[in-house]
Amino acid sequence: MIIISNFILDFFSTIGILVLAEFADKTNLVALSLMIKTQKPFSVAFGGMIGIAIVTLFGVIVGVLIGDSLPLRFVPIVAGSVFIWIGLSELLENNDESEKESESELKSKEMQVTRKSDIIINSFILIGLAEFGDKSQIFVITRAIEGDPLAILLGAIIGMGIVMFATAYFGEILIEKLPEEQIHKYAHYGFVIAGFLILGSGIYNFILT
Repeated sequence: MIIISNFILDFFSTIGILVLAEFADKTNLVALSLMIKTQKPFSVAFGGMIGIAIVTLFGVIVGVLIGDSLPLRFVPIVAGSVFIWIGLSELLENNDESEKESESELKSKEMQVTRKSDIIINSFILIGLAEFGDKSQIFVITRAIEGDPLAILLGAIIGMGIVMFATAYFGEILIEKLPEEQIHKYAHYGFVIAGFLILGSGIYNFILT
């Protein structure tokens, strides 16, 4: 009975903490930017959940086997730099394309970008990268050191899933309301902002530790 109670406590507390922590977080901003860019929010959410599940599983394994000795603090610095580079390069590329490409070429390019398989793979990579070394993964590692690993793994995946699919629902509403010509620009700004937030938190944590 004590084992069951501990499992339930770890499971629901992990869900609650991650849902509260992840709404409006940097990873969520990356996901929302991808959803707006591709106009396929639920495909992004599905791909993102695969990435999050793998990162979470890694965090639980690290917590069980290694504890808090793994130096993950440098990862957000790399991830933040990658997102800034993606956002700025896409913004510059869009400015060039607006001057050179015809409407038919743009529509053709949008069709390539919105292929479901590409969206899922890109979301898996980018959202997984944003989550790797983030505070939620650190939380999972520290919880797995003392708590029930299975309860924490399931709770973290479900908690992040709630946030991800709620963001997809919100993203779908935004896509319907945003002017089509502004959708990609807002998405790229989102990447840049998320990149600076991830980079800033990474540098801050690196200095403190």
